[in-house]
Amino acid sequence: MYWIITIIFSLFMLMDGIGAITRAAAGQEVLKHLGYPMYALTIFGVAKILGVIAILQTKFYTIKEWA
Repeated sequence: MYWIITIIFSLFMLMDGIGAITRAAAGQEVLKHLGYPMYALTIFGVAKILGVIAILQTKFYTIKEWA
């Protein structure tokens, strides 16, 4: 059950991270509404993808805990 929920969560985060890197229109609207600069969208996208990698790996438990 743990891995099923983790993989589903990771897929959603991965899709959102890819959308942020490609600067999808929905993400740009949200950033405008919140007042963030557009370059933050790329930073958030990279951070989400790195977080997915950290959550799915099983070797380094400290990195998984931080993610």
